[in-house]
Amino acid sequence: MSLPLVQRARSEDPAQRAEAVATLRDIGARAIKPLLDALTDETEAQQRIAIEVLSHVANASAGPSLLSFAMGKADPELRARALVSCGALGSDELLPRYEAMLLPK
Repeated sequence: MSLPLVQRARSEDPAQRAEAVATLRDIGARAIKPLLDALTDETEAQQRIAIEVLSHVANASAGPSLLSFAMGKADPELRARALVSCGALGSDELLPRYEAMLLPK
């Protein structure tokens, strides 16, 4: 249901893009739990969809789960996508965890 919105959020039409982004943010405000649950699904396709949608819903509370997924043992491509999605959220709260990951003491 949300993947067409993700596609429209990339549209060159500013009105269509703005509408899709607003709708995705509404979804992120209300439906974050099912998306986070999909990260733990055994099916890589479900994980991939969850990561893609989470990067667009702009809900900073998804950051810790995405980062934990990225640090886990999943497929390396999915882990990389999860890390990129963390960055797309723009959450300053994750900066200490990024630092610890990139510059271990």
